[in-house]
Amino acid sequence: MLGAMAEGLDTEDGLKHSEGWHRAAGNLTVSLQHVSEARRWAMEGSRWNPGGRLRRTGPRPPAFAEDARWGRVCTRVLALTRTLKGLSDDSELVPPSPDFLRLLCEVLEKAGHICAVESELLSGPGTDELRESRDAAFREAWSAIGSLTDAFHRQAPSTSAVGGELLLEARQLMTELAPST
Repeated sequence: MLGAMAEGLDTEDGLKHSEGWHRAAGNLTVSLQHVSEARRWAMEGSRWNPGGRLRRTGPRPPAFAEDARWGRVCTRVLALTRTLKGLSDDSELVPPSPDFLRLLCEVLEKAGHICAVESELLSGPGTDELRESRDAAFREAWSAIGSLTDAFHRQAPSTSAVGGELLLEARQLMTELAPST
């Protein structure tokens, strides 16, 4: 989803896709809630079924704290899409400069890469190579956040409301994606 946003925003009429992104971000949040609920039910079922403890089982699922973490990530993505949708819908809002949007695309692209690597790490045995890839993408994303902040400071005052909100949500998204191990 973040990759699609980065790719779409990089086009001249990229904001026309913002309503679809917002809807998809809402669906992502609902899907995560369903996964979390299913995991709780499975955990409850295994408590009452001692046979599962006697047989070999597959890999252990991620900790429940990961559900909360990804919930916060989804909330940040939803906030970003809501801001972009508002920018698309409200003709009185002045969009940030193309340079600002280009840098935002870079941050979103890196965030999408981090999410993809985290997915691989959570679904199987994590390798050092995957962790290094995630950490490198995270460093690159924070560098892009720094560039985005600089671009925000160069913006015209009329664009500060939207640009500031996008910058804040992008920073908070990256904070939520920070590697825990």
